[in-house]
Amino acid sequence: MISVLPNLHMSDSYTAQSKFMISHFHITHVISFERAEVRFPDIPECNVIRLNIKDEVNQNLFQYFKVINDEIMKVISSGGNILVTSTRGTGRCCTIVIAFLIQHCRFTFSSGLEHVKSKQPATNIANFTDQLRRFEYELEQMDTD
Repeated sequence: MISVLPNLHMSDSYTAQSKFMISHFHITHVISFERAEVRFPDIPECNVIRLNIKDEVNQNLFQYFKVINDEIMKVISSGGNILVTSTRGTGRCCTIVIAFLIQHCRFTFSSGLEHVKSKQPATNIANFTDQLRRFEYELEQMDTD
């Protein structure tokens, strides 16, 4: 499990299924981008949100950025710990984390990608780069209005 910010973590699906890791990092919420049914530890205080989105170029993660980012911010603001997970923990979850950094931490696309890569060197967001750049652009346009 990789800590991107003190209350924001990401991992592959194998690690996310570890009761020890969920407990050790005090995870209260999980956002899972899994096509297959992943069994998360039975921890009553841990809420799981599942989104069945493939790691493919034609998948539209953009439509979820603001809603998921607001959910992440709500969890962090309330003192919770959130885990974003996908099969290998290098594509979809990294994309969502970068979108969060862009929207709520005022990172640019480039600095967000650099920050995530410093934590997860295997980051591979090639399928979603255009969506993140569009998201950054739209947020910039909102700031200038």
